[in-house]
Amino acid sequence: MTGLPAPLTPPDCDLRGYDFMPFYGMRYFRSSSYMQAAAKNPRAGMAAMKLWWEAWSQVPCGSLPDDDIELGMLADFGTDQKGWAKAKEIALRGFVKCSDGRLYHKELCEIALDKFDLRLKSDEKRESDRERLKAWRAKQKDGGKQANIETHPETQNETNDETVSETQDETRFVAGKRVESREIISSLRSDTPCGPPARSKLSPRGSRLPVDWAPTDADRAFALGLGLNPTDIAPQFADFWRAKAGAGGVKLDWAATWRGWCRRDAEKRGGPKPSSGKPQSPLSQQFERMQRQYGDRTVA
Repeated sequence: MTGLPAPLTPPDCDLRGYDFMPFYGMRYFRSSSYMQAAAKNPRAGMAAMKLWWEAWSQVPCGSLPDDDIELGMLADFGTDQKGWAKAKEIALRGFVKCSDGRLYHKELCEIALDKFDLRLKSDEKRESDRERLKAWRAKQKDGGKQANIETHPETQNETNDETVSETQDETRFVAGKRVESREIISSLRSDTPCGPPARSKLSPRGSRLPVDWAPTDADRAFALGLGLNPTDIAPQFADFWRAKAGAGGVKLDWAATWRGWCRRDAEKRGGPKPSSGKPQSPLSQQFERMQRQYGDRTVA
């Protein structure tokens, strides 16, 4: 289509699978779109927000089909075409038709491009961790020695009450399998590297999980040593503890809490429970798990 602008997001811009989108209330409630909708047709204002969400969930992200029947259905007008005709002008404010025949919202597309870039970076990081984990498992099958990974006593500065509480709550949380939402929350929080600044001195009263928390190299190595992918489980860990209210969300040593989380996750995936008597190191436990799983089999 000549004379129309190019699409505002690339054809592969896909942010589906997430259960939220950014909403800038200060910008919206002071906008002309909101004022016009509030004064003339409140239902059109609701339709506008619904269409933003639908556009966020389409591919390319930030776009809508240029079809009145489809738009009316997406805006929750159903078969009420007369109602949609009255609301259409206000509900579609900010959308422009582009050369691919679809309607794009400029501000929504700007946000989508930023978040799509973060998603691509997150996907690359997860793939890197998967490759490392795959190589580690292949080495175990070949009977090779596991890389030397520094670990610390898991229960250092962690009380028995903390351990019992975490085990009960984490089991319920992990069973929820809210994977996609946890990943995007982690990736949209910032685009800074995963490695955070050096942790400050431990508080004698404990603290909540820092807003910018991310697993350190030692944390990631510990998870890999248990056969886990740290990029996959870190968002689960962070979301669980940030959502936990009251004193239950305060810990003396978050590194120890991370190790406890990893150990329990590994056990839930089929690893053996620690035997009574002298405690085993995580590496010894993993070696026993691999022996039970693969025995004397060799790689073909």
